[in-house]
Amino acid sequence: MLGTVTINQFDLRPKLIMAFVLVALLVGVTGVVGSQAVSAVDAEAHTIAEDADKIDASMEMLVAVEEQQVAVQAALLGEDGTRADIEAANSHFEEWAQQMEGTDLSEEERGPLPICSPDIGSTRPSPRRCSTPQRPVRRRVPDRK
Repeated sequence: MLGTVTINQFDLRPKLIMAFVLVALLVGVTGVVGSQAVSAVDAEAHTIAEDADKIDASMEMLVAVEEQQVAVQAALLGEDGTRADIEAANSHFEEWAQQMEGTDLSEEERGPLPICSPDIGSTRPSPRRCSTPQRPVRRRVPDRK
């Protein structure tokens, strides 16, 4: 049937209708593909936003820990008002820790936080030495009598 019907046999009106239908189908298919792509990007954007909340809370906790370290060092140097600084840093840390608890963390993310110690007294910047706290080993001490 297609071999016997040629485009030249139709009038202009059917040609325009076929062109319109083809363009409408092309637009429809493009819209469906675009809608699928936008929904996939939207899902990824929500995942990134959730991760950004976790990252923000953890970075604020890191800032609070550094504030605690500064306050403790000031206390060791005998400066005045260090108790208030330590309490403010502790409350700042607790605030962000509570916000972090509100997020859904995986088991890997719930692991112990690394403990970082800066190089005190060094004039050159150096990377921080970090270690993950280990569980204390319980040793049995023999009874002395």
